[in-house]
This record gives sequence, C-alpha cells and structure tokens, in this order.
Amino acid sequence: YFDARGAAEVIRTIFAAANVDYEDYRYTFSMDGPKPQICEQHGRLPVLEVQGEMIGQSRAIERFVAKDLGLMGKGKIDEAKIDAICEHVRDLRDAYQKARGNPFAPPTPEIEEAMAKWYDETMKTWMGKLESVVGDQWCVGKKMSLADIVLYVALTQAFSDAEKAAASYVDCPKVSAIVDKVGENAGIQKWLETRPENRF
Repeated sequence: YFDARGAAEVIRTIFAAANVDYEDYRYTFSMDGPKPQICEQHGRLPVLEVQGEMIGQSRAIERFVAKDLGLMGKGKIDEAKIDAICEHVRDLRDAYQKARGNPFAPPTPEIEEAMAKWYDETMKTWMGKLESVVGDQWCVGKKMSLADIVLYVALTQAFSDAEKAAASYVDCPKVSAIVDKVGENAGIQKWLETRPENRF
C-alpha cells in the first residue's frame, strides 16, 4: 500500500492483533520502488501477496486475512453478522466523507457548520444504530472478530476530530466497551506505538 494508513490500516491492525509477522511494503505516492507491476496489474492498492498469488481490494483482503486467522466467528451465521457490522461501519464512514467533502480543502464556515451537525446529530444517530446490533461482549460472539477491529479503527482513527467522534458514542455502553477492549490488545498497542507516522 502507500505510505499511509488509509485503506490498509484495518488489515495491518488485524495482523497486529493476531501477532502475525508480514512485510509491510509501502509505495511512495510517486510509485517509486521495485514492485510497480503489482499496482499496474490490479489497478489500485492495497494488494496482499500470499504464496505467490496477489489479492486486491481492501475489504476482500480484510475478510481473507480475518478468516485465515480465526476472526470470522464460529459459523456461517456469525460470519454474516460480522460482515453486516463491517458494512454498517463502511456506511458510517461513507456518510462522514460525504458530509466532510474534500479533506484537503481549507476550513470554511460552511464546512465547520456541516461538521458540527455531523458530530452532534448525524454520527450520534449512526452510533445508536450500531449499539442496537452489537453483542454484549464483542460485536459478534464471545471473542474479538473482524467486526470489532473494523469498528475500533473507524472510531479511533477515521474522523478528523477524535474527541468529538468519541463523544458521539458516550451513551453507547456496548460500543464503548468494545472499542476499549480492542484498544487493550497487546499487539495493537505495540503497533500503535511503532507504526510509521502518517497524516492519514
């Protein structure tokens, strides 16, 4: 992937949670490096190389890695529920990006007003919906899954104002507990301490 968190950060966090070593190969944004054919072949990044095979599309990679590492529940029903929560979080992030607009645009009164409404109203509504579908211990089942990691990365790293994002689910005890428990994972804590510094 590029030298950024972006669409690869959930994948990296899955590996960290499971204490799995991997090569975190990073392109510069000018695509310098010895492996440009990987991007040319798939047309976009990230790409996961496994046993000489290339797998593209971030969410396909997330599910592949999670399933391989036992993070997709105990059966088909669990897997479907995990997928559903992941898609719910994806919808949340898409709605945020639509409300925010161009992340590199200079702040304006209109943007500030839109973001205030997002955090104070819209995101709280989304979080209430998530609170109603996650489990009492973890998102699905009795151990960490892909859904928990996707939720954690989104709520702690995907929004421009982490404090306001956290305030949006202060009245969602199950979501809050899940975010806290994922953040206590030793592998994830180590990753957060050692990962490269990136703007996004």
